[in-house]
Amino acid sequence: MTCHVRVTPNRAAQEDACPCGHRWALTHRTYLTGDWQLLWSPPEDISGRIMKSDDPQSDKPARVCRVGRSGSDARRCTLLYVILSSSSSSCSSIFWYHLPILTRDEDELRHRRVRCKEQMKPASRNKAGKMEVGPCPPPPPPPRKDSSRGLLKTVSAVIIFAAAAVVSLWTVARSSSHHHHLGSRPGLLFPMSIRTANCESSSLRLEGFVRPVHLLHEMSDEELFWRASMVPKVEEYPFRRVPKVAFMFLTRGPLPLSALWEEFFKGHEDLYSVYVHTIPGYNLNVSQSSAFYGRQIPNKVVRWGSISMVDAEKRLLANALLDFSNERFVLLSESCIPVYGFPTVYKYLIRSAHSFVQSFDENSPLGRGRYNHRMAPDIVLSQWRKGSEWLELRRSLAVEVVADFKYHFLFRKYCQPPCYADEHYFPTYFNMFHGALIANRSITWVDWSRGGPHPATYGFQNITKDLIQSIRESKICKYNSGATTMCFLFARKFAPDALELLLNLTSAVMSS
Repeated sequence: MTCHVRVTPNRAAQEDACPCGHRWALTHRTYLTGDWQLLWSPPEDISGRIMKSDDPQSDKPARVCRVGRSGSDARRCTLLYVILSSSSSSCSSIFWYHLPILTRDEDELRHRRVRCKEQMKPASRNKAGKMEVGPCPPPPPPPRKDSSRGLLKTVSAVIIFAAAAVVSLWTVARSSSHHHHLGSRPGLLFPMSIRTANCESSSLRLEGFVRPVHLLHEMSDEELFWRASMVPKVEEYPFRRVPKVAFMFLTRGPLPLSALWEEFFKGHEDLYSVYVHTIPGYNLNVSQSSAFYGRQIPNKVVRWGSISMVDAEKRLLANALLDFSNERFVLLSESCIPVYGFPTVYKYLIRSAHSFVQSFDENSPLGRGRYNHRMAPDIVLSQWRKGSEWLELRRSLAVEVVADFKYHFLFRKYCQPPCYADEHYFPTYFNMFHGALIANRSITWVDWSRGGPHPATYGFQNITKDLIQSIRESKICKYNSGATTMCFLFARKFAPDALELLLNLTSAVMSS
């Protein structure tokens, strides 16, 4: 039996409506008006369009309901959404149409019908007072119509169809010069709540492709990595390209040292980009004038020491690669600080002939001891490397590692604690394929002198001008073809209570 459930736009869903575990389908119709049409038809396609959102005003439905599932996935659909798209305009606006599920009500017969293709039975209470499900009542018989009224309706439908066709042709002719808002034609479809996405004009523009303004998207990691690994064959850019440095922050939540970074970025807006990967559900609380405003990327859960760390780092790289102006990519944490001013850091990175990835062979239980022989023959012991996860890459190498699936999969399968993928994946991969292109060192200073699984943390009592100076001159290293004492551009780990003193030192830190 089929339980019929009516739906009406812009109304709240009832608690006992069909759950998501049931399969839904709209009554077979194709709605056309002007240059807009439903993306789905025939009705079976609607099963993949059913989404759930706890907030009716949300721009992003929380999840796609799993049709045909039960148990934990059998959550109730509070809203159905229908996606509309322009069939004649390349603008591809997206409209979300709210379709809450209601009870049967003869007043609603003029609205479209949704069928729950699982057996639904009216609820009743048993002797224990629990709700039970009884047989689904048959739908009421359709009212009889006299032939004259039916003929009149048929003629009316033909006239309306012809008028709609004329309007459609007229609209298509005008669409190239003027984008029509669907809401300006009330009654042609049905009442709806309209939200447009990335629709700035009626034609594709290069600017939106090479410099995405909005970071949020619904691509999976597989789709994102594929998109980010695209490389143009034409060497010359068809636009004025100023190379930028992408600062990518991998954080568990807030950025307690963001005020220091704001000072660092100030006045150089055309030369940098910021990307932030946080824990799911966390929203950065910053002002609209902040360099971090609107810079969170779609994220997933990250667990320390697991392959999810590598996933998050590649996710940051891939999102930053979508902006074709980004040339250098720096991975940072919420406890990192700059130890030089922006102009010095920018020139150091842009002019470098190498990327900064630490990669060394450690013959110990914490180095070679973590190698899994099941990785052979793709990765052999002599190729196994270790290094800091806080790396810096030029664009070409970022594309290479984002496009890698084979070795990423081997680490996912065979490098599990006490093997820590974030310490071995990047050093091993770049040693195997791009050893000549890396400087074999990190540009992020960290203090491991106290031992243990985590480096030393510097707080309020440790912050002095001498500390910053000692980090700057802590060693001699190679830069391009010569030796230099400028080996570290950033440092970690610094506690939140160090911020005030660090800000007082900005004239010393940012002056060079």
